[in-house]
Amino acid sequence: MLATDVAYDLIFTDVNMPGSGVVAHVKQRYPVVPVVVTSGRVALNELSATGADAIIPKPHSEIALTRTIGRMLRKSGG
Repeated sequence: MLATDVAYDLIFTDVNMPGSGVVAHVKQRYPVVPVVVTSGRVALNELSATGADAIIPKPHSEIALTRTIGRMLRKSGG
């Protein structure tokens, strides 16, 4: 999906493996698009090292998810 020329307001992804490069790839191709990551298997400090704009550890509530995504969209003007 990221290989298309579609405009993104936000990327929300589950990161199962640290160092997978998803966040770095998005930040390189779409530097102004906020990236929110989640995982239930990766330690919080490893998620922080990805360079994501926000982290939502699993399990997360619908409220936490909506608030975080809303905050990121308002911050980026999306």
